[in-house]
Amino acid sequence: MDFFNKLGGSIQNVGKEVTKKTKDLSGTLSLNSQIKENESRLVRIYQTIGENYCSVYAEEARSRYGEEFSQIDAIREAIENDKVQLRVLKGLKLCPNCGAEVENAALHCPMCGTELEVPVVADTPAQDAKPSPAFCPNCGSPLNPGTNFCGKCGSKVG
Repeated sequence: MDFFNKLGGSIQNVGKEVTKKTKDLSGTLSLNSQIKENESRLVRIYQTIGENYCSVYAEEARSRYGEEFSQIDAIREAIENDKVQLRVLKGLKLCPNCGAEVENAALHCPMCGTELEVPVVADTPAQDAKPSPAFCPNCGSPLNPGTNFCGKCGSKVG
């Protein structure tokens, strides 16, 4: 019986120790999280102060931090160039009035109604107006785009 009492006491002590370590770990995680959040808040505040300083005291800031401003200017230019390339890839242009992204073929901005310039399309050599079919009309075989003859039966498809 004494053995079981000692065993029960040992189990109870282990349980108390596990509970204490769990509370310690939970407290550690909570404090680490709070520290990270406060550090992030500080960074945002410093960023706001820096941006405001640069706006209000632009000449003084540029004279003091010329190299950094050169880097900022280069990064901003690169970002703008990337945005232009992205719009080209998406087939978009900017409205000159409100700055909204608009389809290239649009005649008016859907956001503000401003009349837009129609893009000038460079003259290209005339091509067959009739696209080749996806399948041979004679034998039904699939065709590659721009094909004039069927590769299977030799029928003219273009």
